[in-house]
Amino acid sequence: MKHIKSIKHIIMMAFAISMLSLSSCKDDSLSGLYYYESTSTGERAAFNFINDNTVEVYYGVTRNSNETYHGEKIQPFPLCSGWYYWSGNKRTYSYTITDDVVVIGDDIVMVKSGNTLIYDNLGVVLYKWDENESPNDEDNTPTPGEYVDLGLSSGTLWATKNVGANKPEDYGDYFAWGEITPKQYYDWSTYKWCEDGEEDWLTKYCRSITYCCYGKKPDNKTELDLSDDAAYKNMGSKWQMPTTSQQDELRNSCSWKWVTYNNVIGILGTSNYNGKKIFFPAAGSYYKDQIVHMDVGPDFCTWSRNLNDYNDDRVAKTFSGFKGLSIPIDGRQKRCEGKSVRAVRR
Repeated sequence: MKHIKSIKHIIMMAFAISMLSLSSCKDDSLSGLYYYESTSTGERAAFNFINDNTVEVYYGVTRNSNETYHGEKIQPFPLCSGWYYWSGNKRTYSYTITDDVVVIGDDIVMVKSGNTLIYDNLGVVLYKWDENESPNDEDNTPTPGEYVDLGLSSGTLWATKNVGANKPEDYGDYFAWGEITPKQYYDWSTYKWCEDGEEDWLTKYCRSITYCCYGKKPDNKTELDLSDDAAYKNMGSKWQMPTTSQQDELRNSCSWKWVTYNNVIGILGTSNYNGKKIFFPAAGSYYKDQIVHMDVGPDFCTWSRNLNDYNDDRVAKTFSGFKGLSIPIDGRQKRCEGKSVRAVRR
């Protein structure tokens, strides 16, 4: 990571973040553990603020209990269940904090914003460790079974794991919208429902002549046929991909929190009606030939069976979110990208 050297840059950065934050914390000390986990490289580090001026920094944190480092076995991390560290990678520094600008040692500079620390001008986010995220906390265990009845007024029953997954915490398979088979490469060049890899030459699920393949009339389809439904085709006739209305009902009928379940980060919904729970792992998305995550941190994104409700036929609706948002959102993503699918009973 690059270090911020300019005091002027630090002050401007602190001002910008304070304007974005709904609340500003002006404490002159920090306490507890903040952690960083790269969604692209898997790199991890943790900062444990143990008193008003001392912080322990752990580099190279891992979740693989069998790893060694230069012959040195790792040991359990003292504050995060399921994490481990090499004692040689622990450092202790003094720190100061002034107007939410945190300086650790000689050149590590962060900006405090609520329960996060923003590290360097690239905007890397460190989250404060929440004891509720412990994978050993039974309160974070999703309701077992093939599906979960959350007591929804519609009677909708949700699958407990993604299509292609063996367990709730497994990512499962990724699908382009309207496709029923996973693949190795996701963009318009491999998308089934367009001509010659052109995003505005769609061959199905098209309302506007702007996006229809040349010489083809709009079919005005806004909801997937069962023949193009990844849940129906992979899980059987008792299942289908959810409608946007079903996803909206789920979002509004549960209390949500980000947790770690069996060492997998994800979001847990607890029914406001009967207390049963559903877990969505932070599986990210598949774009081109790799799994990608949002720059802001771990995220999940699952398809609905509905086309975008705006007049852009290249985009379909999703149920998605990222760590930092307390509740899933109604999203819109390009149809060619690989997303998770969470089914509902028909």
